[in-house]
Amino acid sequence: MDKLDSRDARKIIHTLSGPLFIFVWPLFSHALGARVFATIVPFLNGIRLFVAGTGTERVGSDTAKSNKNGQKAYNKSNEKTGIEVDLANAISRSGDAKEALQGPFVYVIVLLCCTFFFWVDTPIGIVAVATMAVGDGLADLMGRRFGATNKWPFNKRKSIAGSSAFVIGSVVGSFGLLSWLIWNGSMDPLPYDSLDLVRRLFVIAVVCAGVELAPVVDDNYSVPIAAGILSAFLLN
Repeated sequence: MDKLDSRDARKIIHTLSGPLFIFVWPLFSHALGARVFATIVPFLNGIRLFVAGTGTERVGSDTAKSNKNGQKAYNKSNEKTGIEVDLANAISRSGDAKEALQGPFVYVIVLLCCTFFFWVDTPIGIVAVATMAVGDGLADLMGRRFGATNKWPFNKRKSIAGSSAFVIGSVVGSFGLLSWLIWNGSMDPLPYDSLDLVRRLFVIAVVCAGVELAPVVDDNYSVPIAAGILSAFLLN
């Protein structure tokens, strides 16, 4: 069996992490402090990413020290930084640990904000996370496989296949998570039937796909912000 490509592995993690986190929200109570307790998950992950992204100089200096003082010092350094280094390597494209402070760090900040400020009181945070995670993740996975011959003329880094996957993934991810939370009683029903909800989610997804195409904007934060703003207008 062929080994999974590292970029594919990162995007699969990107696609599934947020939705899986929201999927277990029904395990939390309806108490006021439940959202605060839930934010511990992205908060701790944010700390780990910060340590991973800022630990390269410390790793380099410890390694230099070990060359002078012997193998024992090197092993001690590894005990302190090995997990963080492995994390940085797993989530960075080039192996540069500082990449942990870019897209991955923004990802957990969005999760934290959507959990704390929106929770299950409104669909805003859920749609923002689903669009950022499923939409953007599938856009990259499908775009690299099926987008070589259908690039957008104004942005050669993006493809029609990727944008289509973005829209489909965003709609399916948002609808699935909202339906799940409503079905198990964690969230109050929305005042729309299923078809109307899908139509509204489709509009949000199409606009966010356009935002994702903008070459001058970082889609790590522009996509969830756009999804949240549109959800506030179309789903509240």
